Amino acid sequence: MKKWYGTALFLFLLPAALAGNQGAAAEEAAENPAGLPVIIAHEGGSQRAPENTEAAFREAVRTGADGVETDIRMTKDGQLVLSHDDQVDQTSSGAGSISDLTLEELKSFDYGAWYGPEFAGETILTLEEFFTLAKELDFQVINLEMKPQPGTSDEYVREFAEEVLSSGLADRIQVSSFDPELLRALKEQAPDIRTAILTLPDLSALAIFNLSELLPKDKPLAEYTIEDLENLPRALTLVLKGFGVKGDTPAETAFTVIRGIAAATPEGATWNDAQKLLFSQSDLISYMQGLDFDVDYLNCHHGTLTPELVEEMRTLGIGVNVWTPNSRSALEKAIGAAPDGIITDKPELAMELLAGPAEEDAAEAVTEGVEAALGFS
Repeated sequence: MKKWYGTALFLFLLPAALAGNQGAAAEEAAENPAGLPVIIAHEGGSQRAPENTEAAFREAVRTGADGVETDIRMTKDGQLVLSHDDQVDQTSSGAGSISDLTLEELKSFDYGAWYGPEFAGETILTLEEFFTLAKELDFQVINLEMKPQPGTSDEYVREFAEEVLSSGLADRIQVSSFDPELLRALKEQAPDIRTAILTLPDLSALAIFNLSELLPKDKPLAEYTIEDLENLPRALTLVLKGFGVKGDTPAETAFTVIRGIAAATPEGATWNDAQKLLFSQSDLISYMQGLDFDVDYLNCHHGTLTPELVEEMRTLGIGVNVWTPNSRSALEKAIGAAPDGIITDKPELAMELLAGPAEEDAAEAVTEGVEAALGFS
């Protein structure tokens, strides 16, 4: 059974600030603005295999995806591993936090049986193991999301940079994060590593609820409980469900949101911190123009993607990836905006939609060329 929160909670993840206007990947995007977007399987083929496992990455190949996105965390003993959540309870036979467990302890857990008996025996992958697999499967694009690291991030960033640079895959890798300080530190250590800032969807509809007056705004988000959210208005449930968040009560839906925000913000972030970041990204063009260090990509939510945003980013030398359009309509809209990459849980559908319009457009272009040559236009 797929874990109860999933991609939907990303709709409310609280990112951060990033910057810049240069980079090899962005220059390539600017040189080929009419190119078709690459399709990147979110957490591997996680619709048909347990997320971020070898089985999921092999499934991504079967779908025809150009590349994959996965999440990186650091263990108690300083090893980099693939996991969306710090807590392993939902996606393994074990319990506890990755940051509090050693690699040996994590390797003793089963990461596949929770999804289905046919996946029993899947283990957590180290970043090094993933790179070996990525070479075998020949992914053209690899998006590594750096998750926030409890405590000091110096060792985390240093180890991350070293592994990327020594992987032999650096020219295919994009490193994304909701935490700008992680990316800033990474760029300082390794300027040639391509980076991407993850940003929020448009959540302006939530403003009518004055959540700052209803939430324990000075309490770290990671410490919230459902009991902290019991006073939220029932109408909030309908709004959150409109964004795809699951839950039968305001407290349940809001708890999903808070867990998502806590997973994306630096340790100790409060609702006040989250709100400031949310409002800072209300105008993405202005936000990106105001950043004070180099970034190669904007990874925006599909609800905020527009052709104008893509065009403006390209004038700044910044590529654009869009995250998790999964419905047919959302994918069609994303393809129409012509970003550089589409990160989706439905890579097979994305490839199907991409092939159809592309063939039609090519045929139309040929017809127009023939008519022009014959003097009909």
